[in-house]
Amino acid sequence: MGSRVVAGLALPALTLTGCGLVDAPNCTLVGAESGVHVAWTMSDFPKDARFRLCSGKTCKERIGVPHERMAGVGITLPDDIGAASVPVRFTVASADGSRTLYARETTVRLERYAPNGEGCDPVVWTAALRAAPETDLVPVDRDAP
Repeated sequence: MGSRVVAGLALPALTLTGCGLVDAPNCTLVGAESGVHVAWTMSDFPKDARFRLCSGKTCKERIGVPHERMAGVGITLPDDIGAASVPVRFTVASADGSRTLYARETTVRLERYAPNGEGCDPVVWTAALRAAPETDLVPVDRDAP
């Protein structure tokens, strides 16, 4: 009879643990990488322009796609970079690369981002900017509606 009592007590303890009543984070499974991203409205630039984003020696380039309303380019940084300030260069060139249409440089401070909630992996460091012909690169608030 003693083993039935022990077994009867173990089951509710396991059930409570599985229901999240124990102090464990409730994590989702969203993936993320550390990095910098620049977005723009395609109608602000020529449809076949070349867009180039750099931070330090890391660069990524893409060509405009006419049917996109919004576009962007991002570069990946090491996940252990932390809350560093990193230089950012963003240029827009003509399709053949002979003319620079837009060129801006700034320094951004990477912000901690835990897409699955506090206490859950991954924890990454990111910055987002918006480019428009009449402005400098403008920081984008991740939490803004």
